[in-house]
Amino acid sequence: MTSDKVASDMVSNDMLAASFVCNAEFKHLPVGAVQMAKRCLLDFVGVALGSRSMPAVESGFGFLLALGASDDATIIGCNRKAPVIGAVWANSILGSAMDFEDGYYPSVGHPASVIFPVTLAIAERQGSNAQEFLTASIIGYEICARAGMLMTKTYRERPRGSGGSSVYGAASAASRLLGLGCRQTQKALGIAGAYMTAVPVLKSHAHEAMIKGGIPWGAVVGTAAAFLADKGFTGPPATLQDPYESEYDPNARQVIASLGQEYEILNVYFKRYPSCRWTHAALDAAANIMLEHKLTVDRIASIRVETFKEATALDMRRPASLEGVQFSIPYSVALLLVEGEFGVAQMSLACLKNPTVQGLADKVQLHVAPDLDEMFPGRRPARVTITDDRGVALTSEVIEVHGEPGSDFATRGVDDKFRRLAADRLGAAQAEEIHQTILKLENLSSLRALMSLLKG
Repeated sequence: MTSDKVASDMVSNDMLAASFVCNAEFKHLPVGAVQMAKRCLLDFVGVALGSRSMPAVESGFGFLLALGASDDATIIGCNRKAPVIGAVWANSILGSAMDFEDGYYPSVGHPASVIFPVTLAIAERQGSNAQEFLTASIIGYEICARAGMLMTKTYRERPRGSGGSSVYGAASAASRLLGLGCRQTQKALGIAGAYMTAVPVLKSHAHEAMIKGGIPWGAVVGTAAAFLADKGFTGPPATLQDPYESEYDPNARQVIASLGQEYEILNVYFKRYPSCRWTHAALDAAANIMLEHKLTVDRIASIRVETFKEATALDMRRPASLEGVQFSIPYSVALLLVEGEFGVAQMSLACLKNPTVQGLADKVQLHVAPDLDEMFPGRRPARVTITDDRGVALTSEVIEVHGEPGSDFATRGVDDKFRRLAADRLGAAQAEEIHQTILKLENLSSLRALMSLLKG
């Protein structure tokens, strides 16, 4: 057992993290990490633009009324500005409301809707250059990934929502852009951990709550922690995981020590559908069967979905909200098969009440498959069997879902997804201008041109 004396002579894990936050340099970042950061930004911006009509966004913007007026930072696609905290909140709501943004399996989280709201708002307020913005964003992704990875060890016993571990990523990115020193950054991480959000995520899903995984509040908590530390506010040492763990945890040390050597941003995935990733393997598998066998909806007798244990909780047959659709395997599968696609257009009240979709959703049954359950959280697999009206069973198994790192959808698919989402809101010409600006972002002296385009 490590004594207090020995522990006091050790370098704590938050010291290692703070050193990375303060000392990382753009010129030393791998080219691949920079390119991925721009791809993640492109995807996030498209999703934020596409989410504006979601009821959760309209309701969530109510918080802005409590913050007053300011021209500090841009709210994406709204021709509106807000104080930094307001812009972080609003852009995080826009990024996460439709559950369409990127994700990272080991953390069961969504870094884009945490990190970019923070770095865009603070970089705009501070007048940071584009390279510093990208550096801070990559730092945020790396800390966010590792903190989430560490917290998943208790995920099956106590899922707390990705907003929890996200506070560390947000605090790291904010600290970097505010120019905090290592000691101040340690304090920011400690404050963020102590104030960590703790969402009962499965209960939230069951009640179709707009809270979901608590991402926007995690982004706000991390941002606030950096501003507090900048003015001398203190907190306990950061654990980079559950705040009740030790800042000297040797298991956490192994994960944190890879900062600056391995870049987890390279391992994020991207989404084709605006729903929980846990639904996507079933969606892909069902679509594969329909396409391969040229099956029509009217010939479907039953749909059996085998998957991992947590996903079988997503079994709502009559969701009352769009959040309910996002976390329902039966309804999202039925919606895809009836509509022939599942995107922003299907995130509508009309599709929510479609009797044909409701009828097909009743034919979907969920089951735990032990072989697939063993793959979670590293993978989100599913096996779908559709039985037709003649009793013929057609099966498709999806282990590697679309959008995995290095896949075609994670490259060209993201470009297509962005253009579609952005053009619907801003027109094709402005969408393409945003696309080109992000592609060459590291060569720009400031974010002024990008933020002007993003205001809508």
